[in-house]
Amino acid sequence: MLRIHSLRGEQNFNIVFRRGRRLENPFFRIHYFFNKLPHVRLALVAPATTSKLAVVRNRLRRRAREWVRLNSVLTEPACDVVLVFKKNAVKMSKKDFYEELRRAFGKIGS
Repeated sequence: MLRIHSLRGEQNFNIVFRRGRRLENPFFRIHYFFNKLPHVRLALVAPATTSKLAVVRNRLRRRAREWVRLNSVLTEPACDVVLVFKKNAVKMSKKDFYEELRRAFGKIGS
């Protein structure tokens, strides 16, 4: 993921959380806000409530980054996306994890 595709800065996060929309399922929550940039910016958040082990939280973020890389999600409707993982995401298989991401990101464009 290129640097321009990373959502950074407290101000940007506040805009997404306050003015954006939210999708939720048992595995993660997606906050998104359409921006005026020509590309998508993404932030992956794995809070300590997801797992006490940093190894597990990092695995979730790596899986999500890999899915984004393989599916070229960063070219779809220009928006800022914050993906917040929940506890149930830890127990998912990679295949199910990717399927849930595909389903959730498909709802953003509609």
